[in-house]
Amino acid sequence: MQLGAFTMVNMNYRYLTTTLFVAAFGFTGCMPSAPSGGASPLPSTGSTTVKSSSPLAECNSVTNGALVGQISTFYNSTTGQIVPTAMALNVTSVMPTLFTSSAAQIQFKGWSEQVAGTKNLNSVPFSFYFMDKLDGQTAPATPISSLTLSALNSVMSQLQLSKAGITVSQFFSRMMIVLVGVDMQWQAVNISA
Repeated sequence: MQLGAFTMVNMNYRYLTTTLFVAAFGFTGCMPSAPSGGASPLPSTGSTTVKSSSPLAECNSVTNGALVGQISTFYNSTTGQIVPTAMALNVTSVMPTLFTSSAAQIQFKGWSEQVAGTKNLNSVPFSFYFMDKLDGQTAPATPISSLTLSALNSVMSQLQLSKAGITVSQFFSRMMIVLVGVDMQWQAVNISA
């Protein structure tokens, strides 16, 4: 079932602006400070900003039926350089069934419109992993392509988050998603459940 049309970040190098398609969805502000371990510094103004030296937006709000959060450029924590094939997604809420149903899933796919009116959606979802906002630990070792209850439980176990008092419903208060393999042929990221 396709819940949300789109919350998208323009990924085409020839544009220095960001396009956020807001069909029937609201616009919310970006988080006020950056999580450690690789995410970009994010503005707190609620508007989309672009670094003049960067082809990607610093932050776009994501609001659809599947999740709410902020998607931004991703920086290598060692070099401080943008990783052009990765994006950080700080999730503030997800559809409740993700925490209770083994059938619920969210995927992130490339979207483009090279010819006006001709929309292309990649049939292969982007892969991603999770990064701890506090210490930068990542899991799983091999990126996955579907956000599911099983994936959350697996990462909870791998990083022993329950020992830190984190429950599966609190997962995103501690963890963020890092999309990888984000090919610049796609102009945006489509989030669907």
